[in-house]
This record gives sequence, structure tokens and C-alpha cells, in this order.
Amino acid sequence: MKCFLLLALLLLLGSGTPCHAHEDTHTHSSLSVAALLFLDQAFPEDGVLFSPALRDLIVDASIHEDDNPNFVNHFFNPKTGKAMFIWADTAPKRASDFWTSALQKYRCTTSIGCRDPLGAASDLGHVLHLLQDMTSPAHVHLDQHGQILLGHCDGDGDDFEIWGYCTDIGTNAIVQYITSTNIHTAAILARLATGLQTIFANQPQHAAATGGDLNTAYTYVRSLANQVYDFSTFQVTLTDTFNPNDRGSGELKRMFSSLEETTVPAAWWIENIGYSQGDCNDTGTLLNQSWWMMSCTLDGPCGPWYAPNSVYCVDGMAYIENTGGGTGSTFEIPENLYPAVYEKEWFRRRYGSYNNVAPHRNSMLRIYGDVLYPAAVAYGAGLLQAFLDEVIMPKPITDKPSQLTGLGVQLNGRVRPQGEVASAWFEWGTDTNYGTATAMQDAGSGRALTNLNARIEGLTADTVYFCRIVSSNRFGLRHGTNQTFRTPELFVAGDVPNAWQITDDSTTSSLKYTTNLSAALQQTANANGWRYSVNARMVDDFGGTKAMTFSYGALATKRFLIWWDFDANGNLTAEIESGAVQVVATNGLDATQYHTHEIIDTNGTARYWFDGRMIGVMPGVNSPNTPAGQVSWGSGSSAGMGQMNFHEVEFEITGVGVVASYHAGTGSNPGAAPNPVTQGWTATPAAPQLPNAFTPIASDFEPYVPLAETLPAGDVQFDSAQLNGRVDPRGSPAQGWFEWGEAPDYRNATSPVNLNGFGWRNLSENLNGLGSGRTYHYRAVASNDFVLAYGADQTLVTEQSVVIISNEVPVPGQFRVTFSGTPGTAYEALRSTDLSTWMPIGEGVKISNGLFEFRDTSSPSTGAFYRIRSAIE
Repeated sequence: MKCFLLLALLLLLGSGTPCHAHEDTHTHSSLSVAALLFLDQAFPEDGVLFSPALRDLIVDASIHEDDNPNFVNHFFNPKTGKAMFIWADTAPKRASDFWTSALQKYRCTTSIGCRDPLGAASDLGHVLHLLQDMTSPAHVHLDQHGQILLGHCDGDGDDFEIWGYCTDIGTNAIVQYITSTNIHTAAILARLATGLQTIFANQPQHAAATGGDLNTAYTYVRSLANQVYDFSTFQVTLTDTFNPNDRGSGELKRMFSSLEETTVPAAWWIENIGYSQGDCNDTGTLLNQSWWMMSCTLDGPCGPWYAPNSVYCVDGMAYIENTGGGTGSTFEIPENLYPAVYEKEWFRRRYGSYNNVAPHRNSMLRIYGDVLYPAAVAYGAGLLQAFLDEVIMPKPITDKPSQLTGLGVQLNGRVRPQGEVASAWFEWGTDTNYGTATAMQDAGSGRALTNLNARIEGLTADTVYFCRIVSSNRFGLRHGTNQTFRTPELFVAGDVPNAWQITDDSTTSSLKYTTNLSAALQQTANANGWRYSVNARMVDDFGGTKAMTFSYGALATKRFLIWWDFDANGNLTAEIESGAVQVVATNGLDATQYHTHEIIDTNGTARYWFDGRMIGVMPGVNSPNTPAGQVSWGSGSSAGMGQMNFHEVEFEITGVGVVASYHAGTGSNPGAAPNPVTQGWTATPAAPQLPNAFTPIASDFEPYVPLAETLPAGDVQFDSAQLNGRVDPRGSPAQGWFEWGEAPDYRNATSPVNLNGFGWRNLSENLNGLGSGRTYHYRAVASNDFVLAYGADQTLVTEQSVVIISNEVPVPGQFRVTFSGTPGTAYEALRSTDLSTWMPIGEGVKISNGLFEFRDTSSPSTGAFYRIRSAIE
């Protein structure tokens, strides 16, 4: 142990060499900056909530947490729960106190002006320092060591901490690059992302609390300490120190083959490290220990060999102090300690193998740097996220949008108010600046997740959109993670109808078109009968009622009127004035299609017809405000709101013919919908004020767009696969098929399948004769008389043969096999002792793309046979 001055003397004299951790002004500040940068990079919606002022305070506090005498509270053995000294706090306990203080300062509501976000940020910086100290193995093994002196790369400090500070020595993935002059360079961010993504899959490590944890900070510090302790502790068995042929065994022996006894009883030596007394009871103190036993299951005499009680046996866990190498007797920090293997999961996730061989042979210092510094950053970023969850509200969840129509989607998300009154909305747009927001919604104040959604229409075809949910309460905003969706690529053909769109988005106006029949025509209509026909489609009711209407004032005392609306289930409803509301289109998509509505008067009785189906008799209503002979269509109530596209309107008198009409035409004739005013109608008002509007719609193809969705392929074999998708014809006869090939230009197509009706229809096709181990692109396609729609591109990779690359028995009772296979495929291992009965024993672990490993930790001592197969076989 390298802290030669007693702490009692330090406290008494107020000087000397204190027991510190990572160097403060460079290493601790760099790790804090890196945690914030990682949050910016991986979760920008969270990083933006830490302003420059808050960041400065966090980093500054992470430096000054080491001020005298705080450093004595920066140790914690997670196996024993002990601090460095019996009277000192453990690191998790001190972190817990700062966390509680930070929450109280940020959320204070006891008096006006008591909230202190800046003070909370400072407390948070102290917690980050304590978390970072847990990535120094010396701090979780209660190994005292000296302070790093600024500008010195030697001294009485811990090897790893000095190496990390001295950038001319250290080449770890975080500190050297973060401590450069420009911390925002692309090279820094790239190196940072590489280290973190390799080890932690770009996710901060949210630790799971246990019953004994005081709060979130305690959980994070304890969890990281436990991980680092296991990462830096090695199993070893030392026996028979009088036998020159006995050189020990276990994990430490596999790491360093030079492990052997010395001539001193109970002393063991490893090349480039030095000596250990090799016991757990402090009975051997003759040598300066460079590594030592931390815990033992066996410790004591175990003879006889030549004589009773002459053999000393130790079986337990060891810790290496001199991670740079050397005996520890000099101030210089070498870097000459290279383990042959490193049997820890974090090492494998970083380097793709447990073997530490060329061309990626790494020293113990480099292994620690490339694994433990990213751990400090990832846990730090997770802690920053957890702080936002507690002081504002849990981060909302942006779910995958649902496709409603060809150019419309439903945005979905979930919010957990956590006991505070909260609201939420969605942001969306064609980039991550979003630019558009939906209306604010009440998210309640409960503690369970609340599902929210919002519909958006009128999107552009073949366009990628970005969206996220945003939640808010009195303490601030939280942003959900971004989601993307792509509208279908469309090819429009055929005579798609034009339309004149009426948008009434206020409760204080009425937008409509009218024409008044002459007195003579009124008399003829009353005598002979009449037919009033409208072909239109409802687009939206903006959440209101009595959205749109068409009506005829047959007499000064009798009006015939129909209201249209959507109900809560998205069905299209019609209401005969003074009558009941009836559902006329029950399918949510059918409700937005074009339909023909008619009021037909015969022999003095008027009836309402929907797509040729009689809905009900219309007795008429006395309406003195409607002029006799007035034909009207649009939003007929100032309180009602809605949006409707009108394609054709006709008023016909029996025996006379059509006396008033509007025809929007088709996309090819004319090219745009004409203004109804040019066909004899009067607009009220003549020029609506936004958001109200009269709008020409050219080629209103959306109601005719079939939906196509490409689904994951199934039954992928060496030379075959099943393509999967689904198509919704949306009421028009349609066909569906797949395009496929080895590039996104496809160049191959399956045979079309006829599809009809409303709702999703599954589509699948088997491909044969494919190449083994090849990547193929495919997409679903849907077509009708008007529109061609494409689903999103998907890929599949045909299987390739499993090839065993290596196998070994690392220790008795274990078996390890490395093999290559198809990227993205799950493989399982089977074991047999007789080649007849095979038992699945677990899945292979991905090492890299197409490379896998399986380890059997309970291999039979009598031997066994192994097979590897695809998990879906």
C-alpha cells in the first residue's frame, strides 16, 4: 500500500500526502465534462436541460470534492460495506447526502425564491466525483495511496490514477482526448462514442436499487463499486510453497504464467509485478506486497508434504496494486504488465475476446483505462438523467407512430406525471428542429403512465418525419427520445378527384356557399319534387360537434338539413335535423372516404340517402332565418368546427333538371379545383380569416391511397426466405406484391395478389435460390387504379454455415467455444454425453458482427459433446 504517512498524523499536522483518487483539475473535470458530452450526443433531449451555468458548477464541484479532509470519505468496499476508516463515511453514504440536498434545493416550494438550481448543480457535481472514484480499483479495495502532484507523472500515488493523469503515458479512450485544448473536436466525440458504445451499447447504466439503498445516488455509487471490485479482483490458488514444481493455479495464473513460489515460505512472485505474502491473515509481513489476497476460502497449513504442517495453502481472491508493473519500490510508473487473458465480461465487450493477444495486446493500465473511464462516463450520464427524472418528472416515452392514412399518422407517447399536475404535446417536422407542435393535452397527476396521442394529416409523400413527446410540470420540461417515420412513396395515376376544401377552425364563425332559387323554381320544386346531392369527404372535425352540413330551405317555414361529424371512435355520423345521430360509415378509414349524400323529395316526403342507402325520413324544421329557396353547403353553425372536401354538388328539380351545381373536376381536367364562385355560388364570408380557409385541392388522392407495410422476413435459410408484409386496400380494389434484390434498386418482383375491402391483409411470398450469407433488400408494394404506394425498405441476411473457430477448457469444469455464423441470428448450444440425447444449455454471445462465443460453466467432469445450432430451428 502506497500511503506511507498515517492519516492521524495528516489530520494532526494538516499537511503531508493525503489519500486521493483520480487527479482533480484534469481527470475528474474531464470525466464530468465527458459525461455531459455523452448525454449531449446520445440523449440530446436531456443534455439541453443542463445550461452552461449549471455545467460549470457541476464540473467545478467535481474538482473540489477532494478538498481536505473530504477525501477520507471516498472509499467503499462493496463486499464488506466498509469505509477506509471506521469513523469515516462510505462513498455511497456521502453521495446520498449530496443527492438529498440537491433534490431539496431544486424542488423547494416552502417560500418564494427558495428554489436553488445552481446549488443543486453543485451538489450534483460532488456526487459525480464520488461516482468517478469508484472506477479507481484502489478505492473499492481500500488501498491507501498518495496524492498526484500537478505536473508530475511519478510519486506515491496509485499507478492507474497517475497513468490516467499523465497524457504522455495514458492512452485511454476518454481522459487523454478530453483533456486536450479543444474538448469539442470531432476526434474527441468519435473516440468517446467508440469507447462507450462498445462497452455500454450507448446507454447510461441505470442501476437497480435494493432494499438497503438510501436513494438513487447511493444505488449508482454502490452498483459501480461492485462492478469495479469484481473487474479488478482475480481468483488464485496457492499451494505447496516448498515444492518447486508447484506454481499455483486459477484466474491469476492464467493471466500471468510466471506466477511461482519463492524461497520464502508463503511468498509468491509474478514477473513484472513482484511479491505477495500469499495469505489473508496478515501473518506474513516480510515482503513489500505488490499484490495480495483480498479474501480466502482456504488459508492455513495444509500439509504434510515432507513433514506435518509444512505446507501453506491459500485459495481466494487477489488484488494487484502495481498495475503498471514493477515492485512499487520506486516513484516511476512503468507500463510493462500484460496479462495473457482477462476473464471479465467488460473486457470482452470492449475487445471482443477474453484473450489479450496481438495485434490488440493491452497493458493492465490500458485495459483499466479503456474500460473503467467509459464506465465512469456512462454511469455519470445515467446519474444526470436520473436527476432530471426526480427533480422534474420521469422522461416521457415517444412510441412508434401509427399510420392512419397514406399521408396522415397518429403520434403516440406516454407520460408519467409522478404526482404532479402535468401536460404534454408532440413536436414534429422534417428534421430534429421539429418546428410544429400539436395542441397541449392534460396528462393528469397520477403515478402511472398515461397514454397520449395526436393525429396529423396532410403530410408530404415519401418524406422522413421526426417526432417526440414533450411533458411539462411546474418544475420544468422533459423531452422524449426522437422517433422517425416515413410517409409512403406514391405514384399517382388515373383521374383522381379534385376538391374544394372548407376549413372552419373556430367556434365563432360559419363558412358556407349558397345560391337562391327563383320563386318560380321554388314553386316547381315543391310541386314536382327535387334531389339535392353532395359528393364529399369529411377530413376532420377538430374535436367539435355539428362539423359540416348541407341544407335546402323549401319554404320560409321548412328547412331540410343534415349535420356531419366524427364520433369518438372515428366513425362518420349523420344527424337529420331534429332527429337522432346515426353512424353511416363504421370503418375509421371509410369515414374519411368520398361518399354521396342525397336529400330526395318525392310526393311531398323528403328522405336522406347515403351511398344509395336510405337512412331516414326528413320531416323538415321551421327555420325563419333560412330564406326560402336557399341551397347551402359548408359549416352551417358558428359553434361547429371541421374540415371537409367537396367534389360535386347538384340541386336538381324533377322535370326541369340541374339548376345549381359545383364540379371540382379531376386532376387531369381541370388541373385544379375551380372556385365555386365562378360556378354561381356566393361565399360567406368572401375572404375567411386564418385559420379558417377556402382551399382548392388538386388531385385529392389520399382517400384512395392503399397502405403498404413491409414486415420482417421469416424462415430465413441458407438459400430461401419468406418475405412478409401487409396491405390495406382501403375500399378500392388493389394488388400487392414485393420488390426485392441485393441493392435498394431491387430489380426483382413477385407476382401481384388481388386484395379488396377495408383493413390490413397479410401478404407473404417465398423466395428460393438465394445465395448463402448474402444481404437482400425488399419492400411491400400496393397499387390500385389511382395510386402506387411503397412500404419501407427492409433487409434480410441468409444463413451461413456455423464454423467452429476455437475451443478450449479454460479451467476444469468449464468449456468455451468460439464460432462464426450469420450476423443477427441467435444461436444456442446443446450438450450430450452419449451423442444420442441433446440438451439445450444456453445461447451464444455475440463478440462481433458474425462472431459468437459460448461458455459452459458446468461442463461434466467425465467429458461431453457439444453442438451449435440456430435458436429458431
